[in-house]
Amino acid sequence: MQTVSSLADRQFFRSQIGLPAPYATLRHTPLNHSFCQHVVAAEDTLLVRDARADPRVCDNLAVRDLNVIAYLEVPLRMPDGSVLGSLCAIDAEEREIDEITLRLDIAKHRELQRSEMRERELHRGMQASLANVETLVEMSVNMATNLKTFRDAMARWRRLPMNSTMQMPFRNLVSRKASN
Repeated sequence: MQTVSSLADRQFFRSQIGLPAPYATLRHTPLNHSFCQHVVAAEDTLLVRDARADPRVCDNLAVRDLNVIAYLEVPLRMPDGSVLGSLCAIDAEEREIDEITLRLDIAKHRELQRSEMRERELHRGMQASLANVETLVEMSVNMATNLKTFRDAMARWRRLPMNSTMQMPFRNLVSRKASN
């Protein structure tokens, strides 16, 4: 059985394979059926080879009602490191699991997860930078267009005859400023 769960006042199964009735249909249990609270509180992996004999969980109702015997759970973390929920694998049989190998595999997975999060952040930053560059290019094109329009207007103005009604007020203004 595999579940993905999160904690509130209940344990919700976002995904599951093999939960017994009625839990497979309900897709949740009260927290007294939850091993997840241990993972969230400790912010670390929980490995239980035989829940019936493990003092941390042997009295948990999941052992009786869900037939939880072997249990492995890893925390699911937000980019800031806080625990959002957990991913767990449950079996109705005792499992012999090499804890050292398991911890190494989890450490590799965490590093891959961190690397992927860093890559996503870099990608978001690159997208934001690209949007800024596109805005700057658009502004530059607008400025160049406005500058060309201004230059064209100045060239037309200069070609007007000196006695032109359009040019006379500006020539007079320039002459007055020059004489002051």
